[in-house]
Amino acid sequence: MLRKLLMPGCFLLLACAPGFAESKDIAGLKKGEKAAITGGTIEILSIQNPDLIKSKFSKRFKYESFDNPKLKELRTKYKLEEVIKSGKTEYERMCLLEDWVFHYFKKFDQPTKATSNALEILKMVEDGGSAFCIQYGAVFNSCAYSLGWVARVFGMKAIEPGLTEHTNVEMWSNQYRKWIVMDPTHNYRLAKAGNPGVYLSANEAREEYFRNKGKDIVIYAGKENKKYNYSDLPAKRPGAAGYFGFDEKRTEQFALLLFTSDMRLLDNKVDYGSDNFMINDERTKGFKWHKREIPGDIQDIYWTLGEAKMQVAAGDKDKLEVSFTTETPNFDTFVIKMDDGKEWQKSSEKFTWLLHKGRNKLTATVRNKFGVYGPDNFIELEFK
Repeated sequence: MLRKLLMPGCFLLLACAPGFAESKDIAGLKKGEKAAITGGTIEILSIQNPDLIKSKFSKRFKYESFDNPKLKELRTKYKLEEVIKSGKTEYERMCLLEDWVFHYFKKFDQPTKATSNALEILKMVEDGGSAFCIQYGAVFNSCAYSLGWVARVFGMKAIEPGLTEHTNVEMWSNQYRKWIVMDPTHNYRLAKAGNPGVYLSANEAREEYFRNKGKDIVIYAGKENKKYNYSDLPAKRPGAAGYFGFDEKRTEQFALLLFTSDMRLLDNKVDYGSDNFMINDERTKGFKWHKREIPGDIQDIYWTLGEAKMQVAAGDKDKLEVSFTTETPNFDTFVIKMDDGKEWQKSSEKFTWLLHKGRNKLTATVRNKFGVYGPDNFIELEFK
């Protein structure tokens, strides 16, 4: 179920004259709409304040905790902050981490040890051991969490004969405000032709497969973000464990998707058990694989993270009362900037916004305990 989170008690009486909006929440107004408050009138100049998406699936999902000392051990032992240091954007830093994981593995074969603990897997690799895609995914997942990002491991299976199952990873991108596929085993991301920089989630890649066998999918590979069109396939790239890549059949594996619900992999194995969820519909009905709960609405398993959702109500005279809500794993604090300020200031979940005549702007986001910031939301208004 998609839920719009509105703070109780945020009531505002607005004039119903022409040009004035009728709403209880100023943050719910649209560009150009006006509202009367005690000390004057306001007009929305620009606004970015998307609704939070939550569901029963997001509520039961378990994220790795900042308090797990193994995260710090992983981050420091393998100098992961240095690995991603040269990235100018969050996406570039994520690609650097994915590339590092891809090249760290030396042998792709039956795992030497059945473990999902990244520290144990990397030690196993250093000792000459071999691994499968599930170990690639587990390492990438825990390394991502150690740097303050959010990831989730998922399984995928083709309905065409002759293709095996595969383990892959979706990362939550604060930069793009969405989940995107980042495959550490093959070192790629996916986009759609004509939409460069709009990277696909697993379900979006699935839809492309069923639409035209993925012929409009564009592959971006490696830390260089090298582009491959469908006509360029197969695209093979050397890795320490051999040649891996993307071919025409790779999109077929997105037909059936199974998501795990517990990402605490430094202390638990990847579990595709009964508490998980999957994407399976009429197009894959009758194909034998796992049976798990299927969401009624696909948005239920594509919840949003890292947003500072604002609710704004009229206060006394020239004041607005602001409330924040969020869904942020390892949440630390809300942070705000006023008008054209450059520095973030910490904020509680409620604060009073003192307006001045003319243009006013409030920008808000969240910061997690790793120091990673979410995407910016803002309200810009004219106060008269």
